[in-house]
Amino acid sequence: MVLLEHIRHRYDRAAVLNLPHLSIAQGEHHLVLGRSGSGKTTLLHILAGLLRPSEGRAVVAGEELGALRGDALDRFRGRHIGIVFQQMHLLPTLTVEQNLLLAPYMAGLPQDVERAREVLNSLDVREKAGSYPHELSVGQRQRVAIARAVMNRPRLLLADEPTSSLDDLRAEQVLGLLRERAAAHEATLVVATHDARIAGAFNHRLDLDDAPPTVSADASRATEANDVLGQPEDQPER
Repeated sequence: MVLLEHIRHRYDRAAVLNLPHLSIAQGEHHLVLGRSGSGKTTLLHILAGLLRPSEGRAVVAGEELGALRGDALDRFRGRHIGIVFQQMHLLPTLTVEQNLLLAPYMAGLPQDVERAREVLNSLDVREKAGSYPHELSVGQRQRVAIARAVMNRPRLLLADEPTSSLDDLRAEQVLGLLRERAAAHEATLVVATHDARIAGAFNHRLDLDDAPPTVSADASRATEANDVLGQPEDQPER
């Protein structure tokens, strides 16, 4: 489902990511670990087609992202990749429901109001459909961001630091929502974080602090945590 080969990326000649190989099967859940500046966000943006690596190839759902340009890349991303950004990026002038309907619109798909309400209901924020982002709690905004990411039934769901600023209980809840929604859509899930609290919830882990990065897969099953839609960018990870 995801294949990365000989990925290198540099900002102003400074290497920020060096990943010889990564292969992820459909439906698997992977955690990308690393301290700030290790290349986690850069890796997610490469997987999302928001950033072209300096070297190497990235294949998602059978498409080589480097071969797609302009509108074709935007449509592919919108239809097959869902992204939960660290800052959520909900548009303040749109209601919750309108923020969700923006996802199919940007992907060139019909705007399905019933689908939007179904997704909001599945995340217990259906009653907030007519509210604006500033009227929501932090937890509600996070749920809406997840709802928007799964609106188009993506094959790949990406989340950037979804738990790092949350307390233990909230972090467990958000992680559970991501895993649950990915499973409901049979999507591959990739979470990037420096939050070591959630490492035990994933069978598959990629540690970018290692040189070179190492991929691990636990023999045991993962336990639960407790036992926009963007444009291409060239800014270094903070």
